[in-house]
Amino acid sequence: MAPERSSAAGERTEEATPRRREEARKKGQTAKSIDFNGAFNLFAMVLMIYIFQDQFFQNFYSYSGEFFGHQLLTKTEELPNVLFHAVILYFQMMWPVFLTAVVIALATNLAQVGFMFTVEPLKPSWDKLNFIQGLQRIFSRRTLVDLAKSLAKIAVISFVVIIVVKRKIITVFGLSNLEIPTIVQEGRQILFSIAVAVVIAYLIIGIFDLLYQRYEFRKNLRMTKEEIKEEYKQTEGNPEIKSKLKARQRQLAMRRMMQEVPKATVVVTNPTHFAVAIKYVRKEMPAPVVVAKGADLLAEKIKQVARENQVPVMENKPVAQFLYRHTEIGDSIPDELYQAVAEILAVVYHKHKKRF
Repeated sequence: MAPERSSAAGERTEEATPRRREEARKKGQTAKSIDFNGAFNLFAMVLMIYIFQDQFFQNFYSYSGEFFGHQLLTKTEELPNVLFHAVILYFQMMWPVFLTAVVIALATNLAQVGFMFTVEPLKPSWDKLNFIQGLQRIFSRRTLVDLAKSLAKIAVISFVVIIVVKRKIITVFGLSNLEIPTIVQEGRQILFSIAVAVVIAYLIIGIFDLLYQRYEFRKNLRMTKEEIKEEYKQTEGNPEIKSKLKARQRQLAMRRMMQEVPKATVVVTNPTHFAVAIKYVRKEMPAPVVVAKGADLLAEKIKQVARENQVPVMENKPVAQFLYRHTEIGDSIPDELYQAVAEILAVVYHKHKKRF
């Protein structure tokens, strides 16, 4: 059943978000067509009766012979036993139909809404006891639409039955001249013709009703742009706050990176656009590691901090460009740059007497 459309400021032009749909589902609000379920139930029941019709009529003939026998009609004390026997026979005849109806009802519900368990609709609500709101629900647009649908459904099914009966009217009038077994056989055919026509009409009605229920459900779940923004703030956080947090995180990351520059072994530059700080301690590290990198103004800042802390700054355009574009902070030097970086470290050792 689709939820009632609540009144709120603004036009509800936006499709419901996944969170809104999930909340509605938790409350038991889904797009579900009762006519769709009823149509498939009717189809299954008619099919089962058609399959087991010979058994049904055989049992019916057998019981009719017993009931109208002189022994049962002349002994009134046997009437309770006769009725009990009739009930047992009825259930023996109809249990496949009832079982099929239950299975089909469960299957069609699962097909429409999937597996869903909620006690939300069972919770007491004071709104249901409000007389004014009760009148509003009775005379609401949705109630009028449901009434119009019911009347249209009755009209369509009645029209279908009349059409089938009109086609069979000659056969019906001719039954009086036939023998009883033939009358029963013809009557069965007429009844099944009517049943099949009704099932087809009801299936069509059920499919259209399912499409309508889904459309109405989506329509009633629509949200205003303000509601979308508010939900976004609740789930993702306020955009302004998130922007400030990201800026703060960048500042902290920048600060930690700049604190590593004085500990670096060498800073490789482009020379003007890129700067990459490399650290290598032979006995502690299996390979040199990138501890800082930057471009343009940040590159100038890295070089400035390096000079202030007597960290060698060396120009090597290919190495600086490759490291800046293909490594992140904390990454080891790629295998293809081992030789080039080793040569840089060797120069640093010989020129600046810096031990690793």
